[in-house]
Amino acid sequence: MIVWIVVQVLIIKTVVFLHVLFFTIGAIQGLISLFFLYKEGLFPWNLIKGKKV
Repeated sequence: MIVWIVVQVLIIKTVVFLHVLFFTIGAIQGLISLFFLYKEGLFPWNLIKGKKV
């Protein structure tokens, strides 16, 4: 979602409130998912820590 928003902004060459809103929502969702992956020790954290599932 974040990549699509960036592409839209670059092509249209304008930034509106909805671009900022959905970019922020996507970034927050990404951070939450990374938190849960880290908490469970799943990909990509298992590769960083050297654990195998």
